[in-house]
Amino acid sequence: MNLRWAEKAQCRGYGSEPYKSVVGMTKDEVEFVKAGGILLIDGCPPSGGGNGSGTTIRYVKTYKSVRGTRYAHRVPTEEMLTNLPPR
Repeated sequence: MNLRWAEKAQCRGYGSEPYKSVVGMTKDEVEFVKAGGILLIDGCPPSGGGNGSGTTIRYVKTYKSVRGTRYAHRVPTEEMLTNLPPR
């Protein structure tokens, strides 16, 4: 699993908001994600609703739209969380 921490990327949109996106990725990070790597972002609001007991880590997911390639964030799997790279 090819994991890497983001330098400047930030999450936008949380919880039940319909649009969740990633902004501020460097060109190297964009190329890394397009090549199939998994980019990790730390510092997002905790997952798990109002109790705040979930993780603050998200991973970047790509998808195609009529405007080209877009980037969204999702909560990582247990496998990703157990194989975190050093920062």
